[in-house]
Amino acid sequence: FRQQLAILRAVSPLRAARLHPAAAEPMARYQAALDNEWYKAIRALREAQAHRRANAALEGVAQAA
Repeated sequence: FRQQLAILRAVSPLRAARLHPAAAEPMARYQAALDNEWYKAIRALREAQAHRRANAALEGVAQAA
C-alpha cells in the first residue's frame, strides 16, 4: 500500500502538468505549422544541393559530398 501511495504522489504533479484539452489544440496547430516549415526548409535544402551537384557535374568540377 505504501508503495502505491508513493507512486500516486510521484505521478500527481505529472498529471497536473498536462495541458488542458482547450489549450492542447492551439499547441498542436502551432506544432504542425512548425513541422510544415521544417519540412519545407529541408526540401529546399535538398533541391539546392541537387541543383548544385547537377551543375558541378555539367561543369566537371568535383564537389564534396
